[in-house]
Amino acid sequence: METSHTGRSKSVKYGSISGYYAKLPRLQLSESSSGINSTTYITANNISYTFDFHGPSCGVDAGCSSSIYAMNQAVDSIRLGVCDAAVVCSAHANFLPYDSMEFTKLGVLSPDGRCKTFDDDRNGYVKSEAVVAIFLQKRETARRIYATVSGIGCNVDGYKEDGLTHPSSRMQISLLRDIYQRYAINSDEVTCVECHGTGTLVGDIRECEALDEFFFSTKRTTPLRIGSVKTNVGHTEAAGGLVSLVKLLIVIQTEVIPANLHFESPAVDIPAVFNGKLEVVSQNTKYTGGLLALNSFGLGGANGHLVISPYSKLRRNNDDIKARSYIRLIRVSGRTNEAVEYILNKVNENREDADFLSLVDSTFSTEIKNHGYRGYINLDSSKRYISRCPSRNRPIWFSYSGMGSQWPKMGNDLVKFEVFRDTLKKCATALKPYDLDLENLVVNGTAEMFEDPVNCFTSIIALSVGLTDLLYSLEIKPDGIFGHSLGEIVMGGSRSSQGREKQT
Repeated sequence: METSHTGRSKSVKYGSISGYYAKLPRLQLSESSSGINSTTYITANNISYTFDFHGPSCGVDAGCSSSIYAMNQAVDSIRLGVCDAAVVCSAHANFLPYDSMEFTKLGVLSPDGRCKTFDDDRNGYVKSEAVVAIFLQKRETARRIYATVSGIGCNVDGYKEDGLTHPSSRMQISLLRDIYQRYAINSDEVTCVECHGTGTLVGDIRECEALDEFFFSTKRTTPLRIGSVKTNVGHTEAAGGLVSLVKLLIVIQTEVIPANLHFESPAVDIPAVFNGKLEVVSQNTKYTGGLLALNSFGLGGANGHLVISPYSKLRRNNDDIKARSYIRLIRVSGRTNEAVEYILNKVNENREDADFLSLVDSTFSTEIKNHGYRGYINLDSSKRYISRCPSRNRPIWFSYSGMGSQWPKMGNDLVKFEVFRDTLKKCATALKPYDLDLENLVVNGTAEMFEDPVNCFTSIIALSVGLTDLLYSLEIKPDGIFGHSLGEIVMGGSRSSQGREKQT
């Protein structure tokens, strides 16, 4: 597969709980297969292999904070210049029933199948599944930006008298202080925190203790909104951090903070929630701006925290759709007819979003292998066309016509393009000594004017030369050319340094 990023220094960081998949029963393998495909590092390396990425590629296992640990490594790699972009991804699927049995014995799974984070009746979480990928790159080279990373960091609890699996609010506070000081972030600008919030008895208490002590150690006078996506989709474990990040990106896009489900009565044993300093978002709430943050913690004490800022650049509306006088065409490709139809539908839905249209233009500016279907949509009329196209390269030929191909005002639409207009002006300048107004003739010529053979000759040649220059400016170059009559004149010098003057 060839893409615009092929062969460049792109890193892949894959967060996963590697030991989980090692427990899977070995399937009957063919002679050409092996068990390495289930390993974490091969998953990351396989992505690099598929897209021909050359940056560091590895798996990261930090338990339930694996994906944020992976994100932290990716951010550091980009900042240090190790790579110019990174794919940060994670996946979690539940295959093994005895894995759930182990967590049930630990007392962290909800027996009633509901994650009631921060509620007085909370009793654990629900295991869930997810596949998530984030493309991280420098802001100045990004084609589409949802948010920017304001700060990120990780640490680990170390030794605790309560045991390995008991969270430490002390180390969570230490992490918060380090990140906000290192990145010079004003904690008062954080308006909402997406918590790790698994709904366990101890976990929610320790996390809220840390948030209370850190965020209210300043002059904050308003409650800090908190929530947990685990009440909505369950706990996706290794992928949990990225799932939380996706939720925050959706908050930015929709300007709505989704409700924290199953919250009926504030937990009495969490003072900051009970007294309202930490405000649980119990219903869909308008997001009015500000920094957003998320926590992600691992069972063994691996802590992660991320702060993001909504991208402040105003969305560019495609306001010129009605104002411009030329056709706006969007072309796409896909492996199936349905795929192309889906993309064209999205283009039509976002027809007024100039940034989105620019991204589509860039994505499909070069051929994508294995895309056997192509299509386009006219944004002015919504008319579309989809066709199956052979994957082989087909030659492009330019045909130059002779007398009889003229018609009144035949250059009226083409002069709207700067390249064509400039070429026409140069041709017109060459003809001024002969008292011929070429620009008026091409743009406003009437049937009576074209009864004069001289007007026909000059107009057809000028139009052919200008159209050739326009096609070349769009990187449409011929493999061959042919023509007859006047077209042979165009063939002789349309791309030469003196071609225009000699032709006209």
